[in-house]
Amino acid sequence: MDKTRPLYAPIIILPPGPKKFPLVGHLFAMPSEGSDTTVASLGTFVLGMLLNPEVQKKAQAELDAVLGPGQLPDFVDDDSLPYVSAIVKETLRWRPAVPIK
Repeated sequence: MDKTRPLYAPIIILPPGPKKFPLVGHLFAMPSEGSDTTVASLGTFVLGMLLNPEVQKKAQAELDAVLGPGQLPDFVDDDSLPYVSAIVKETLRWRPAVPIK
């Protein structure tokens, strides 16, 4: 291991017995929180685009018309991209990553 580069997260060794730092375990879990729902939603989006290539073409046409080829959208572009916004909402509605009551 390269000694000049710091570790991503420091290694903490707790003394045996009752935990004196109960939040330490939660600190290491935080970067992974929510990643499973993001992966599930992206998988649903890709499946939807594969099953509906005409939707993908129409969304790409809207992106190219509003932003220009090769540009990435930003949150300020949301009002200018109603079709893409509808696809995002439909992806979350079609197969939600978490149960909705």
